[in-house]
Amino acid sequence: MECNKKTNHSLLLKVLFMITIVSITINIILCGTININKKRYETSIKECISKRKSLDGILNVRKKELDEMFDKYYSDKLRELMGKDDLVILAQKQWNYVLTVNGKKLRGNTIYITDNHIKIVLAEFTNKERVLPKEILMKGTLTGGDPNDSLDSHLKIISQEKYNKHQEEKEGNKRIIYEFNNIPRGTIITLKLSEILKSRLNLDKNKYPSSNEYEIVIR
Repeated sequence: MECNKKTNHSLLLKVLFMITIVSITINIILCGTININKKRYETSIKECISKRKSLDGILNVRKKELDEMFDKYYSDKLRELMGKDDLVILAQKQWNYVLTVNGKKLRGNTIYITDNHIKIVLAEFTNKERVLPKEILMKGTLTGGDPNDSLDSHLKIISQEKYNKHQEEKEGNKRIIYEFNNIPRGTIITLKLSEILKSRLNLDKNKYPSSNEYEIVIR
């Protein structure tokens, strides 16, 4: 009996050992298969992403081409219906200009500031809804779309104090920013505007229509 028990126990151990070996082997095979499948899935995903980016690029190019075709067609039709001067006037109405000093709009010939930090901003922006093709729309800007002209050339800063100047641009809208720091009291900063800028700011309608110079006085 004892001999049979030992034999049975030995067989049981062998069976358990074989089961363990088989289980480990299966797990190794499964892990290998999973890793292979994972790599395949990753490769497939990367290929899909690459194809989508390529398709997006093609669609963007196509959209740009269609926009350009529409703009040209629209421009041609407008030119058939309206004269050159009328189109310029219409385009000018789509643009807005604002000149501020520390957030205050420039209205008269003198503006008083009690802060020793001065921020002058000249902003050019369009109406929210675009109603004209780009080619005609740009004719309505301060520079009339002239590549040899620039927005900041229409505003001259006259001051002994040093300042920093930079430009911000987003979707065709521009902001020219001039910043002065630690300006002593009694300082006068003079802004000299071109006739065109003065007109677009509606400053030609104030009570000093003959002057193109505006003073910022630091108190």
